[in-house]
Amino acid sequence: MPNHTVIKMRGSGPSSRERQPLPWFVEQLRARFYLGELTTGGRLPPIRELARQIQASPTTVQQLYKQLEGEGLVEARERSGTFLKRLGIEADRGPREMILFKLLRATAGKLRLLSVSPPDFCRWLLRASGSEARDDLKFGFVAVRETYEMVVPQLHRALGPHIPIVHLSPHVASRGGTRSVLARDRTIGCLLTTYLSSRAALDLAREFGLRVILVQLHQVTARVVLKSPATGFRWIITRDRECAEGFRKLIAEVVPAPARIGAVALSEARRLNDPKPEPAEAYATPAALAPVRALWEGRFPVLPLPTELSQQTIDDVLFHYLFSNGR
Repeated sequence: MPNHTVIKMRGSGPSSRERQPLPWFVEQLRARFYLGELTTGGRLPPIRELARQIQASPTTVQQLYKQLEGEGLVEARERSGTFLKRLGIEADRGPREMILFKLLRATAGKLRLLSVSPPDFCRWLLRASGSEARDDLKFGFVAVRETYEMVVPQLHRALGPHIPIVHLSPHVASRGGTRSVLARDRTIGCLLTTYLSSRAALDLAREFGLRVILVQLHQVTARVVLKSPATGFRWIITRDRECAEGFRKLIAEVVPAPARIGAVALSEARRLNDPKPEPAEAYATPAALAPVRALWEGRFPVLPLPTELSQQTIDDVLFHYLFSNGR
């Protein structure tokens, strides 16, 4: 906050023979600044008060302030007074640099309190910003292909594409392949999974000694997927049948009956003609949105299925990426 305390100028004013009040007055300001009595943004004495202090006429002081304002040293504010802008010897501080300076100063103080070395912090900062990527850690995403395609772009948008994420199938028939990948690639140090594939991910984590991060949906996504509409019926339409089966399982397990939500894949279009109320709306996954709109938008409104992730998920992934020592 600017210091609006009126600063009184001490000492006698310039003699009439000097007739150069500006240099003298600037030196007075610098002295007050040095002593901590005046800061940038501080209010200078009113014209008549300063005239009395330095034994000069109000006209002379008014001209003095005009000169100072012309040189960019002070700022006159209507009905408020005259305020110090800069003294010409301090570093210029632009708005962007001031924000950065405050952030750096606060961070440095916290690092001292935590006894964290600046090189360690710089390494973590470079990793978080994507300027320096780890080559010793990957995340394995245990999920069906379409779920992987929906979630990973969200993670990359939030964290940057520098964090490597490998798709791993949760299917029993393909588990041999997934096990082979985990046994072969020792840089996969953490598993991501959704609720639908969590059982397979936990089995793999126990077998290979890995941590698991359960992906959580943002409330906006959860409301669409898990909350029945107030009126009518809602379809969730996917590209792949296995993704639709996963949604059907989730709806059956989590949504109170009777649920007015159904899930269907593009290859299961006949399900849309099942004896259910005409849908009030349909949500399509990103991979299915274009063909669904081409086929059914005239019949009912088709909206993109929101796939936002919770901040908790984003924080969990970033924390593990920054601080994990791998396997």
